[in-house]
Amino acid sequence: MTIQPPSPTGPRPRKQSGLSIFWEFLTKPHPTVKELGARRQAQFAAGIALVLALLLLVGLVSRLFTHAGRLDAGSYPLFGLLVIVSIGYIFVRTRNHRAGMSILVWGFGTAGFLVIGAGTTDPGSALLIGLLPAYILASILLPLWELVTLLVASMVVVASFDIPGVTPTVLGALLGNLVTTGILLVTGV
Repeated sequence: MTIQPPSPTGPRPRKQSGLSIFWEFLTKPHPTVKELGARRQAQFAAGIALVLALLLLVGLVSRLFTHAGRLDAGSYPLFGLLVIVSIGYIFVRTRNHRAGMSILVWGFGTAGFLVIGAGTTDPGSALLIGLLPAYILASILLPLWELVTLLVASMVVVASFDIPGVTPTVLGALLGNLVTTGILLVTGV
């Protein structure tokens, strides 16, 4: 067995598949974002926003096909969230990537309230479905102070307003879940 001498031109460049090149094109942050951590965070946020936008678009199209070409009340929260996620994606790709990440997270936080406004599901479940992913995304993408602001603001809104269909017992359990999740995420940051 013979050992090959090193190549005089140096190491061979790594080949990328067409799919990875296309994905990088869709998620690559703005060139002015120089710091490696910020670039990775912006690229991660762009990827999440892109996947969510595609899934929401598929959800809207499937609702159109299953409801005889009409948008019903359950489609409006999907459409609202699609607009918010798309705006967040656009901002994440600019030099204002932090604003885009905030739009994504706060948009997810409002998703539960959009579903309650449409009146299509249980309000307690709608809030958990909207707020818990927002908390998790905030713990990954946003600074600690903005995560704490999101936690406090969402809990104040939930506790302050009379949400139809939510009894005091359900409200207490909901706030308990939100507080517990918030504490875990803040201490984990």
